[in-house]
Parts: sequence; C-alpha cells; structure tokens
Amino acid sequence: MGPVDNVELSCFRGRGAGGLPPRNSDVGGRHLALHVEDVDAAATYLGALPGFTVLGAPETITDGPIAGDRWVYVRSPLGLHIELVNMPDGSLPYERETTARRRAAGELRWSDQ
Repeated sequence: MGPVDNVELSCFRGRGAGGLPPRNSDVGGRHLALHVEDVDAAATYLGALPGFTVLGAPETITDGPIAGDRWVYVRSPLGLHIELVNMPDGSLPYERETTARRRAAGELRWSDQ
C-alpha cells in the first residue's frame, strides 16, 4: 500500500459460515476501495490474475456530487470486493460542505520507500 499505509485482511470461518456473503449495500457488507490513477489499467491488470473477476465495465459518473469519478468493482479470490476508483478532484461530496477531511495519502508512492 505504499510507505504510509498498511491493510490486514483476515478470513474467519465459524458457525453459520458458508452462506452467501452480504452484498456491499447490505448491513455487514464490506469492500476495500483503492484510489488508482487509471481505473481501466488497474482493472485489466487485476482481471488477468488468477481468481480475480472484474464485475462489469468501468463507469464514469456523469451527474451529481461525484460527477467525473470513475470506478469498477473487482472480486478477489477470497471473495472480497475491491473498488478501483479515481476521483479527479480528490474529494468526497461531504468535503465540499465541511472542514472535516479524510487522511490524505500524500504525495508518496510505493517506489518512494
């Protein structure tokens, strides 16, 4: 994830396991969103890896507060949905109306380690 962020993914099995996982829009739904410079290239790369499935074609939002954002979901071999997203202006809709901000990724890239 680069020199400043870490993500740990865990898989647990137990009573009740084995059913269909919740959709991203369901209570308990989950996904990992990754901001990428080129959604199409990232989807092509992941889609060529064993066990990864690109779920539809990348889409650009044309209207509303996130107009211009481009995204697509990819299902990993573990079943985790990964959202590949590019937000040209780098902001989420709520950030236009409040001083609250997400932690910025900064200018560092993985190769800057």
